[in-house]
Amino acid sequence: MKTMAQDFNLENKHVVAESTALGGTYYANHIFSVKMAKNHDNGAILARGNYIGDEYYEESDYAAGKEPMLLLHPVVFAFTDLKAYQNEDRFYNAKNDVCRCYVLGVGDRYSLSEAAFDSVPAEGNYVTYNPSTGLYEVSESADNTQFCAKVLTKIARTNLTMYKLVVEHV
Repeated sequence: MKTMAQDFNLENKHVVAESTALGGTYYANHIFSVKMAKNHDNGAILARGNYIGDEYYEESDYAAGKEPMLLLHPVVFAFTDLKAYQNEDRFYNAKNDVCRCYVLGVGDRYSLSEAAFDSVPAEGNYVTYNPSTGLYEVSESADNTQFCAKVLTKIARTNLTMYKLVVEHV
């Protein structure tokens, strides 16, 4: 398994994603290895493309009707000499890397940093994923035609703000 790419440009902020309770980690859904077609932050919603071999697949853009998968690859700190480079928002998944993706199901819960959203979400808002921008789009109403999650709570941390989501529709 490859490590995530480390971004040395301190002006860039990448999405931080954390699993809270995903079926793929416990009992229900699958975890797939997917070869990235382009750079992605953790937290992206992807779909599985064609089987390549050696137990991994091509990446496909998520669209309504496809099985949504959460890109959530472990961060490994390669360069740790400066504290600023150790923050998880310094990391992304590089094109051609093979990364871990979790098939999402209704009720799955995970958290994302505020860099993942097109606007600041509030508790009770709903989000869908736009593969062309790589952002979660915030709305006041649920969308039952595609992947949709509800914002459960805001989590204030020392160095970033996270939002816990629960998947409402796949």
